Amino acid sequence: FIGVGAYAKAMKPEARWEVRENAFKRPSVFPFVNVLILCLLAASSYGWQMNALAWGLILTFLLIIGRLLVVLYRNEKLMLEYKNLAYHDPLTGLHNRVRFNEDLGACLEQSRKNGEPFALLLIDLDRLKAVNDTLGHPIGDQIIRQTADRIRRAVAVQDKLYRLGGDEFILMTAGGTQADCERLARQLLASAAESYKVSGHEIAMTMSIGISLYPRDGVSGEDLLKHADSALNHAKSGGVNGYRFYDSLISETMKRKMAIENGLRKAIDRNQLSLAYQPKVDLVSREIVGMEALLRWRHPELGSVSPAEFIPIAEESDLIVSIGEWALRTACAQNKRWQKVGYAPLCVSVNVSVRQFQQEGFDRTVLQTLRFTGLSP
Repeated sequence: FIGVGAYAKAMKPEARWEVRENAFKRPSVFPFVNVLILCLLAASSYGWQMNALAWGLILTFLLIIGRLLVVLYRNEKLMLEYKNLAYHDPLTGLHNRVRFNEDLGACLEQSRKNGEPFALLLIDLDRLKAVNDTLGHPIGDQIIRQTADRIRRAVAVQDKLYRLGGDEFILMTAGGTQADCERLARQLLASAAESYKVSGHEIAMTMSIGISLYPRDGVSGEDLLKHADSALNHAKSGGVNGYRFYDSLISETMKRKMAIENGLRKAIDRNQLSLAYQPKVDLVSREIVGMEALLRWRHPELGSVSPAEFIPIAEESDLIVSIGEWALRTACAQNKRWQKVGYAPLCVSVNVSVRQFQQEGFDRTVLQTLRFTGLSP
């Protein structure tokens, strides 16, 4: 009871999830040995001539000790299972993000001492979402398991493989040069080349890989992982089934892309967007018969940003929907103003993104814009 009281006193009102090695150590056998010695001493004090009550008490003590030993054994087994779950991914059996963070810290410390380089290869399956959406998540889970097995067979025994979550894996390989990483990346891409056979389906999959090297691309775990992720995004932007190494140019490209996306979110409210009207001329009569509205954006810091650069970013982030509606409304209003000052009615073409066509009620948006601006269809 003293032990229980001390344990209850030591409890804190707020608990944290934390994996500690000492939580899995075997309990001390000292209390159980003491109880056995007391039972023997009690029997000896009676000269081993004990009545039924004494034998019953001793037997009760022994049964309690046996029960406690069984409970402790089960608890120890349960704690080992918890430890395994804390460090392993239940789907693939690979080590998980928690274990990766710990191993990465240890690897960084060792590399700082001995000066050996190492590499992180961030691996992502291409188009797994399409498989999940069409065939279901159980099929996607089987593909993830098969991918883990294929990667295991493709890499060396000393290389450490982890599943970070979803369809992302990360490989930590020590002592490798850039040439070694290139060979390893090609082996990984080849491992996914063979079709996946899952539940009667034959599915073609590819993967993309981003690579960062220590110490060239960073000296902290956070920087190395961030740079591997940047390289992966760059690999995907160049097309699936490829790999890229991190370099500073990628970082600058990603920063500019983020700056453009953030700027676009405020461009309409800050009146930074404008339309240029490119005339369509009849080559015979030399008369203007129509025009095309072209979107332009001047950022206060980035300057004039090309539509070829910011429109794809707007489409990726779905900002193109609000920007497209603004362009349609602005072009119709301008055309109406020209008619009011005496110009002949002309057709104005406004480019429309696929994203806008995918929005429900796009036809109603066009109709409402015409009614709002007073422009005849």
